[in-house]
Amino acid sequence: MKKIIDFLKKNDILTACLAVLVAVGLGFAISATVNKALLTPDSSVSPEVTETVVKTQEVNRYLESRGEITKPEFYIQQETKEETEDSSAKLVTYIADGITTKVYCMEDTVGELFQLAGVYIDSSDRLEKREYTWSEAASGVLSSSSPIEDGMVINVVRVDSEYVQQEVVVAYTTTYRDNNTMDKGTTKVVQKGVNGKTVETYKVIRENGQVVSKEKVSTQVVSYPTNAIVEVGTVPVFYASNGTKVRYSKKIRVRLTCYTASYKDTGKHPDHPEFGITYSGYMARIGIVACDPAYIPLNTNLYVTIDGLPDYGFCWTGDIGGGVKGDHLDLYVNTQEESDGFGCKYGYAYVLYEQTGYPF
Repeated sequence: MKKIIDFLKKNDILTACLAVLVAVGLGFAISATVNKALLTPDSSVSPEVTETVVKTQEVNRYLESRGEITKPEFYIQQETKEETEDSSAKLVTYIADGITTKVYCMEDTVGELFQLAGVYIDSSDRLEKREYTWSEAASGVLSSSSPIEDGMVINVVRVDSEYVQQEVVVAYTTTYRDNNTMDKGTTKVVQKGVNGKTVETYKVIRENGQVVSKEKVSTQVVSYPTNAIVEVGTVPVFYASNGTKVRYSKKIRVRLTCYTASYKDTGKHPDHPEFGITYSGYMARIGIVACDPAYIPLNTNLYVTIDGLPDYGFCWTGDIGGGVKGDHLDLYVNTQEESDGFGCKYGYAYVLYEQTGYPF
């Protein structure tokens, strides 16, 4: 060693270089020692670490496959224990537009929550507080300023209204009136009916797309209906055995006999000045019948039917007789044989609707 020192003294330049090398080596040694001390944690100290919950794409796909979320939720950064003691995140479930979403939020009010979530709340919408997500009954009504509570369930009821117009047909009515010149069973339209029209305006209120009320607010008349007028015939009609149409006003059940102008039936001989002359002054003939004027007036036009025999037909009450009383009609025939063979029968006397008087 002494020899080395003596050598260095003799060589000053070499000594200086060695001094520099020794200084650099000592510097690296000291630096390594300090870094090792700083980087090695002290096992006796446990500092709190900030943790951020990050939902990865894999977690998203797993939760979506189980139907536990229907759209992205909010995950709030967990601060250190000292910073989160008075501001822990609250779990809130909200139902809006058919989607149920669970979020952890740090917001203070319902309005701030929906603003952060990007859920638009209209002034007409209703915010219901529910006990459970599956419950349909509201336990209270919330507003945008309502405070957030941990575990609360909020149901957003979309309320909208509109005015709807509806055309309504106003049906015309039909007025029927008798026509005493028309046959019974026949009708005639005197005035054609036309429907009217109104426009009704309704206020329709929907909640989540479902109609909950419909109130009529106004009615506007577009056109009034024109009522129809129909005339109805009142004259009874029947068709005789020979097909003749008979229009009548009254039908009477009668007892029938026959007479002639003979002495046997009238008590007058052919040379008598009144032989064959009826009470009305006309000569007796087929179609002139004797009646009781108290039952069927004189000068009445009739149509007579006989039960089981051909009709006597159209006739006129122009005669009377001492034996003709009440519902009795005595029909004129041409021969005594017909008169005697007829006897007493029954039939109907139809009082004709058109009374023309003496028809011959």
